[in-house]
Amino acid sequence: KRQSLDEILDTYNEISQEKFANAGIDIWEEINIDDLEIMTSSDETIKENNTYYVFMYQGISSSPGGLAFAVNDSDEVVSVSFMMNNEYIIGNDDFHQIVLDSLIQTFSPELNSDDIEQIKSNFNIQDFLIGAYGVTDNTGAYILGDKVYICSYGNGQLNFSIRLKNAMDEEYLPE
Repeated sequence: KRQSLDEILDTYNEISQEKFANAGIDIWEEINIDDLEIMTSSDETIKENNTYYVFMYQGISSSPGGLAFAVNDSDEVVSVSFMMNNEYIIGNDDFHQIVLDSLIQTFSPELNSDDIEQIKSNFNIQDFLIGAYGVTDNTGAYILGDKVYICSYGNGQLNFSIRLKNAMDEEYLPE
């Protein structure tokens, strides 16, 4: 199913708000399209140029991180990413877990909680990341169904992305 940015944000807000409330976490920012910064980027791993919409929690990238959405010319979201600071890696804190799980559920609604845990365990990101900075050698990339799950670490930040497989340049798809 093609998803627009509005649909992604509505679903993400619904899922994450419920998870934050269930965890008793007061830090809740509903994300609206007006809160997103627009950036352009030429990501060589994705076939076409896209518009990138970025949301930084608390307005800064390092605390506690941010979300990015790549949208193609047909208004279809082709990639979602969560850039997390070291708190996720060091402490597995609830905030980062909720944001990551909510993002995965939003962009991959066909997955159940066991599938999500399997994806995360493939990258060892629940305890400490073992992966690559970047995906050019496909280390840290995993295909499941029509999506590619990519995990990288660098400069004290963990990056987790989900991309539509058909939107990626075949050269960068994992084996």
